[in-house]
Amino acid sequence: MQRRIRLKNSIVVLLLASFLFACQEEVEVVEEEQEIMIDQAYMKEKTMSITQGLIDGQVDSFNAHLKEGSFSNSLQGCSVKESSLLHVEDTYVEEEVFLCDGQEKWLHVLWDEEANIQSYEMMDLPEAPILEESNAYQEEILPIGSVPTRYGVLTLPTNKDNPMVAILVPNHLDASSDAMKALAHGLAEKGIASVRYDMRLYQMPKRYEDPYSFSLNEFYFEDFAAVTHMLEHYPVNAGAIHFIGEGLGGYFGLTSVYHHFEITGGILMLNPPSGTGLQVCQNLHGASEVNISDIQEAIKHKEVIEGLIGGYPFSYWKEWNSVTPQNYIGYVNQKIAVLNTQTADTTWRQYLNGRKASVVKGYPRVTRFSDGEQFNETVLVDIVDWMNGKDITKDVRRR
Repeated sequence: MQRRIRLKNSIVVLLLASFLFACQEEVEVVEEEQEIMIDQAYMKEKTMSITQGLIDGQVDSFNAHLKEGSFSNSLQGCSVKESSLLHVEDTYVEEEVFLCDGQEKWLHVLWDEEANIQSYEMMDLPEAPILEESNAYQEEILPIGSVPTRYGVLTLPTNKDNPMVAILVPNHLDASSDAMKALAHGLAEKGIASVRYDMRLYQMPKRYEDPYSFSLNEFYFEDFAAVTHMLEHYPVNAGAIHFIGEGLGGYFGLTSVYHHFEITGGILMLNPPSGTGLQVCQNLHGASEVNISDIQEAIKHKEVIEGLIGGYPFSYWKEWNSVTPQNYIGYVNQKIAVLNTQTADTTWRQYLNGRKASVVKGYPRVTRFSDGEQFNETVLVDIVDWMNGKDITKDVRRR
């Protein structure tokens, strides 16, 4: 009996010791997290106060933390519009947007953990798009994405309350919102709202001079997600959001629609994609010397290729590999319309074989859907009819 009591006491002691040890570990983790938070809060207050001191002419304070060179721009009298600080490994990345006599200036500063400035760069940001209005529509500016926020334009029809809305994506990664202006105005005249916006490469080319900064996620997908999620706060029908993409924008269409259940339908103004996303990236950047098979093998075996490939990092190529439209056709549940300039497009029909609520239509007499000033009226009518649930063609089978 005495041995049993001793044994029980030993077990109790062991359990208590284990509990206390676990609590000690938990306390140490919490203390470490608190220290990190305190350090980051301290760095945020210190770095931003130094940078924002530039608007009061405190250039000497900024220069005192510079490892090399000196700050030669003037921000005196400007005001701070936006600011952010991110901790990435052993570096703090600060971004500030200043407003100086109506001109927005972007300042990017890299700090080390000892509050020394490793480097900085500054550039003027493009002016906000010019808003237009008519008896059929009115427009307003939408701030889109993270710092620095980019400009979007919401075009609202004046003759319809709570209208359907389309997110318009242009043909180029460096396009301005003007690229889709003609389509936006045409849709509004027929009672459909739309959002168009400047692409990041257009707004901030200097920010991406370093090829290692190239990222499809940052160039396109993050901002598309931001637009999709913000529409519920505007006077549109957020339950009837459509994607409309032309060319390269259309190429990203199935990926965009697949990842956002809020999108009810997608219109791809795109001829059949020839090859994989890797090949599209290769052609887009003129990287004919790149061996695509090497990248495919690395992706297949979950390996990483160090350095630049054709002038761009492996991570960028990997993103392109994942956006090939053929990868998503079997998984997208929303209705899809593919509009192209070919007479008889059997390729898209094969891709969409067996899919319900999808349609392929060719416009052999149309060389371009838009000339920049006007959008083709025949195609516009088909887009509006399709969004309203109508059969847009009699000579093409709906699936």
